[in-house]
Amino acid sequence: MTNQERRQLLDRFRASDMEGSILDVFQAYNQGVDLISQHEASQAKDQPVTLTGPQEQREGLRPYHAAGDLDRSAVFKDVPPNTPFNTSGMKIPINIDKYDEQGHLVESHKSVPPGVRNIPTGPYRGDVIETPAKGYRDGGFVNKKQKGGFIQADVNNNLEWMREDGTDPALGSRDIADYLSTPNPKKPDRSLLDSEQWQAVGDTVAYHESGHHQRMDPRATQRVTDELAGSPTRGQTIDGPGRGMFQFETGPTQRFPKAQESWQTGIQRTVNVLTTKGVPREVINNWRGTVPEDPREASEDLQRMIFLANLTEGAGDTEAYARGDISLGKLWATGHKGKWDQNDLKSFEESKKDAETGLKKYGLKRGGVRYNNRRYKK
Repeated sequence: MTNQERRQLLDRFRASDMEGSILDVFQAYNQGVDLISQHEASQAKDQPVTLTGPQEQREGLRPYHAAGDLDRSAVFKDVPPNTPFNTSGMKIPINIDKYDEQGHLVESHKSVPPGVRNIPTGPYRGDVIETPAKGYRDGGFVNKKQKGGFIQADVNNNLEWMREDGTDPALGSRDIADYLSTPNPKKPDRSLLDSEQWQAVGDTVAYHESGHHQRMDPRATQRVTDELAGSPTRGQTIDGPGRGMFQFETGPTQRFPKAQESWQTGIQRTVNVLTTKGVPREVINNWRGTVPEDPREASEDLQRMIFLANLTEGAGDTEAYARGDISLGKLWATGHKGKWDQNDLKSFEESKKDAETGLKKYGLKRGGVRYNNRRYKK
């Protein structure tokens, strides 16, 4: 290395605000590595892109997100008053801030999830800056109304509740499984099992309840002998009161006067759990309006959701099961079936053993077999 090259490197090093020692720069240069150029390239990557033309501003950060560059920021120059923005096509929540021509912050929306349209930018001309949201912060946008993991946003000129993380806002079994696996001061041991493991409980119970002739069929109908059902007829095998994958009952009938209203109870317990989670009342009411009176008309996931909520608030000791103190069969018997005997437990254990491999036929790798460091075998 010549003295001239050394002087050039020193000048570049000082101008770059690069940390470290100039001796490291000299040593790397002698080995054919230009550390200053690498630093400048890294700094350039972190700089926000400036979007000036109409086409560039229409696309915004979408092309960068599509390419996997989720840390990119963008500056939209000279945006006219009342120009709406949106986060369609984004992969993560972003912050949207607008500064007027005097450099004052005039509009700010934090942690806006993907898929939101018509985000206002205010009655001022200025520059809009989009940056990746660093975690999902409290607040939200539009009317800053946020509750239970949901935020109320302006979507197609209508205020709608949507999930803070931008995922599908529809309620489902994951909401109840996540609730079971989240530490709870009143029942802390339930969180010894994760969300997938609680879902696995549902898999195995459904495998048993639906029976070998209607295995895992959401439209399954119980088949019983009329004597066991309390029916006045004798010597027949008939449709029983159980409905769906989990054989919920919808109340007594003339033929089955002893049938329970377990489906209705499960629905109410689901409402209770969602309320405890802090899900907005409007979201719960909308969900309730989609639940059919007959379990067989409910989707597979909806049946799983109501089963897990019913288990959550039922008589079964979910904490004891999570600790490994009782078997899955005992949890099923006390938390779902209600009236049971040893023959019922024996039948369930046979189903559980078969489910270890049988559930794979239905695209499920879980099976309710938890006795391996409190984790389900795959």
